Amino acid sequence: MTTSTLKPEVRDTLRAMLLASLGTTMYQRLYVRDGKKKRDVMKKGELSCAFYVSSMLAMFGFMDKAHATVKTTETMLKKFGWKKTKTFTFGNVLIWDFTPDSDGHQHIGIYLGHQKAISNSSKKRVPTMHHYTYQGKRPVIRMYKNKKLEK
Repeated sequence: MTTSTLKPEVRDTLRAMLLASLGTTMYQRLYVRDGKKKRDVMKKGELSCAFYVSSMLAMFGFMDKAHATVKTTETMLKKFGWKKTKTFTFGNVLIWDFTPDSDGHQHIGIYLGHQKAISNSSKKRVPTMHHYTYQGKRPVIRMYKNKKLEK
């Protein structure tokens, strides 16, 4: 009698989930208690980029849990073995610098390949697919890879 062992195809599953998440509103809210007040630190999806990326990665064990900021997400990437890279490959986490209209916030997303990335749009307030440099308007300043996502 032969028993087969199923092995998860993490790359393909992550890609499918990223594409299926386009336009979802499920990352728009993260409530915290601030003294006696409850508030939404995602501002109805305006600031959800790190929450989105870290949530997606946490589902696959690439991170401990969802995080609210780019800074804490980047710290956890390093703790979970992600390494800086300059080579664009599917699954890499991209960090973009501040822009004049970003209110002092960096931005984070995931590289899909073919010069495309997915990240939460602060204007549309949902995950969107876009050129990885926003057509040259916002260059990537750091990028991280995880060897478990390599072919």
